[in-house]
Amino acid sequence: MLCPRLIALAGVAEDLRDFVQVGVVDEEPLDGAPAGICLLSESRAELGEGFVGVLGVLKDFRGRGLAQLLLRRAFVHYRERGRTAIALGVDATNTTGAVALYEKVGMSPALVFEVYEHDLG
Repeated sequence: MLCPRLIALAGVAEDLRDFVQVGVVDEEPLDGAPAGICLLSESRAELGEGFVGVLGVLKDFRGRGLAQLLLRRAFVHYRERGRTAIALGVDATNTTGAVALYEKVGMSPALVFEVYEHDLG
């Protein structure tokens, strides 16, 4: 079962039925919820790649290496299935340290989007 609190943390609004859960970190669970979760998608399988759809660690558990552990489990999961690469999407302006984490585990930007907006209020 997917943890609603972690899904909300990741801001996921899409249907999660097709995701594979490769990691749940239950270290010192908070109110019975796991500390972190990683959900993988097969959306890039035809390209021979894997995709991390959701990676989340509850705020109280950040800074302990849990997200790195979950990402490395994802790498192993896809390597064992013969995939040649793994991707994910990130808002480069987020303040959680996600970009530094991805770079620390050897990931690098492959495609960068700029989004422009105008306040209509």
